[in-house]
Amino acid sequence: VYGKDHYLFEKYKTYDQERFQANLGYLEAFAELYPEIPKSLMIVPSAYEMLSELVPYGLENVAQAPLIDSIYQRMAEHGFESIPLDAALSGAEEPQLYYRTDHHWTTLGAYRAYLALCERLGRPAVSLDGAARHEQEGFYGTHFSKAKLCSAAPDTIGWYDLPVDSVVIDGEEKDGLYD
Repeated sequence: VYGKDHYLFEKYKTYDQERFQANLGYLEAFAELYPEIPKSLMIVPSAYEMLSELVPYGLENVAQAPLIDSIYQRMAEHGFESIPLDAALSGAEEPQLYYRTDHHWTTLGAYRAYLALCERLGRPAVSLDGAARHEQEGFYGTHFSKAKLCSAAPDTIGWYDLPVDSVVIDGEEKDGLYD
């Protein structure tokens, strides 16, 4: 769906109710198997939910907010602590927290969610202050690959060099967070 300000959005008129209930059942089964483990649940709303002012008027997409609230309520009964992202992702166009041409959030969007997680869990967050920011221009995401809007504005992917002592993936030490 073509939105305002060069945003492209997925169209979700329905969702698979059977799969939805099965996935919630898996979370409940996990909670029953491991009642002693602290459990947190963070559900990431898609761009059309957070950037509704940029979505074409009258588009009938699945309303995610009530579904997310119902999931949090149901999972609270099984010991999951909810980590809502409404406040962390509000005003998601400044700075840009979702890509215009892709279904993913930007690095800053993920960072805001990370801050919400750290705050809820009472843990200190790594600051971006002083971290070197890198950018790669000219990114066209999955929405663009489906819609090929000729006037689409490419996204810029940004990332940060965060101070880490080491990163080990499958037993192999890497030079940094990005490999």
